[in-house]
Amino acid sequence: MIPRQTTKRHIDGIDRRLFLKTTAVLAGGTFATGTASGSGRDSGPSELPTPADHDVHWGESDEAGGLRTYATTDPEGRLSSLGVHVGGDALMAFDEGEHAAHLHFPETTDDGAEIDSHQFTHMGFHYNPQGHAPPGVYDVPHFDCHFYMMAEDAVEGISGGPLESTPLPFVGLADYDVPADQFPPEYTFEEHRLIVEGMGEHLLDGTAPEFRGEAFTHTNVYGAYDPSIDPAQPADTEVITLEGERVELPVYEGDGDGRVHFVEPMVTTDFLRDGLEEETAVDIATPEVFFEADEYPTAYAMMPDGDGGAYVAIREFEEFPGADQ
Repeated sequence: MIPRQTTKRHIDGIDRRLFLKTTAVLAGGTFATGTASGSGRDSGPSELPTPADHDVHWGESDEAGGLRTYATTDPEGRLSSLGVHVGGDALMAFDEGEHAAHLHFPETTDDGAEIDSHQFTHMGFHYNPQGHAPPGVYDVPHFDCHFYMMAEDAVEGISGGPLESTPLPFVGLADYDVPADQFPPEYTFEEHRLIVEGMGEHLLDGTAPEFRGEAFTHTNVYGAYDPSIDPAQPADTEVITLEGERVELPVYEGDGDGRVHFVEPMVTTDFLRDGLEEETAVDIATPEVFFEADEYPTAYAMMPDGDGGAYVAIREFEEFPGADQ
């Protein structure tokens, strides 16, 4: 087994965070796939995503029509953002029930031109009405917006492990490396590198305000995974403590090299409902290189839609070299 990485700082309490986060969605929540591009709402919001001279292209909506993906392109047809729109009625309707949906981004413009979404394939939207641990940090109602850089069937294939015999929503523990130049600066592994079913493992921003005594309103999380892992073939097992109980979990090495595979803006329900008065954009730290040469986002943004709803997007795409360069 390769040595565990110890050069990255860990944030305490993260085993409880993932237990609460994923158990809520998998055990009690609803999960929906999207409806086809162009279905759902027939009329758009009063205010469209900025800049004003960029075209907005609508993607899939959830079954209720309250969520819908979109892409914006600049006057030259280049991608400028990928996002999800949460309608005003939907935003106010989120209460005590968990909600999750996989939605695809639009593939073409109205005139049939292909939209280059770079490595991004789909998004996973999750509403957490009770938040999750660590206590006093993320235990408030909020939305997780996963923008995946991996095929949907591959993401859904992150399964197996103890899920076959226990109620825990974890595939197991990660023991692969993430190359240093592909690891976003100032981000950390979690205390236990838990691979979450249908997601992967999570990397947290150790410099985020919520870890420096401020209230959590919005932040960014990265995801990592080794796509070569076969959940049926763990390299070993390890006993760890979760929720005060000793649990044996499989350990996965894969081929030894993991990669960043999602970008995840998280934003509180209160901030989207009452605190978002104008467009808010935040730069995010990025690795030096990604798994493949392409354009990747360097910021996330939120914007009110003028009708009580909001947009959450990744944007400011820049060219990055690939790992093989």
